[in-house]
Amino acid sequence: MGYAFARNLLKNHFRVHAWNREKARGEPLLADGVNLHDTPGEAVESADVILSVLADAKATLGIISETAPVCKKGAVFCQMGTIGIDETSEAARLLHSLNPSLCYIDAPVSGSKT
Repeated sequence: MGYAFARNLLKNHFRVHAWNREKARGEPLLADGVNLHDTPGEAVESADVILSVLADAKATLGIISETAPVCKKGAVFCQMGTIGIDETSEAARLLHSLNPSLCYIDAPVSGSKT
């Protein structure tokens, strides 16, 4: 799903920095102008808006732990995975504990699971 978001952003002339757990999955976007990084921290460090589209809460919380400390002051962290209600609250708390300047937006693609 993140691939489709990135491709649409690139088609609309947005600058996109990306990271994927399997780097090869992002490589087809190189021809479209994506800046593909080796680590999630590198991908987010200069971003004003971060889109996180991960498969589950464990992955999402892991990425928040790794990236929040290096995010730009005042950046927007938009969490788009369907991770559940309790996990969404946990993600917001974790993000703010690591970088209180960040704005957390919960925008799951499929809606939160109950």
